[in-house]
Amino acid sequence: MDKYAVREWLASLREVLNTVWDPIGAALPDEYDSYMGTIAAMIRDGASDDAIAKYLLWAEDEIMGHSPGASETSPRLVRTVSEIRRLGPIP
Repeated sequence: MDKYAVREWLASLREVLNTVWDPIGAALPDEYDSYMGTIAAMIRDGASDDAIAKYLLWAEDEIMGHSPGASETSPRLVRTVSEIRRLGPIP
């Protein structure tokens, strides 16, 4: 495992979470870092797009209390999952 490539992948994931997902708006640079490990594990384990969207929605609903009743098919969540997929597999 190339630790530098993994760091770059994680930095890219952070960027997606901070700019595309950002459910609280204007996040601090490390605002969503606590979700990165789970997302990385989900990617590694072959989780579906739906599972990743549901995880992000869970974080919004249960942890942040932001979007009760929102759907994992919301345009923002769909775009976030799409951008996460564009990062490719974890190196």
